[in-house]
Amino acid sequence: MIKNPKHIKSFLPGTIVEVKTAVGNTVKKGDVLIIFDAMKMHNRIVAATDGKVKSVNVQQNDTVPKDFLMVELE
Repeated sequence: MIKNPKHIKSFLPGTIVEVKTAVGNTVKKGDVLIIFDAMKMHNRIVAATDGKVKSVNVQQNDTVPKDFLMVELE
C-alpha cells in the first residue's frame, strides 16, 4: 500500500496529548504537528513533507483508532 505523505494518520490507537498546528499553517518536513500518547508513551507526530495544513481532525484528549486521519496537508 502506498502511503500519502500529506495524510498524517495514527499508527496505533491512542490519545491526543497536544495539537501543535492549525488549519492554514505552513509546515516544513519534520515539524511537530501532534503529541500522541500510544501504549503509555508520548510520540511526536511530524510532517512527512512540506505543505499547508488543510484540516486538523483531532483535539486535545481525543481518543483515536489506528489509521485515523489526524491532519491533512495541501
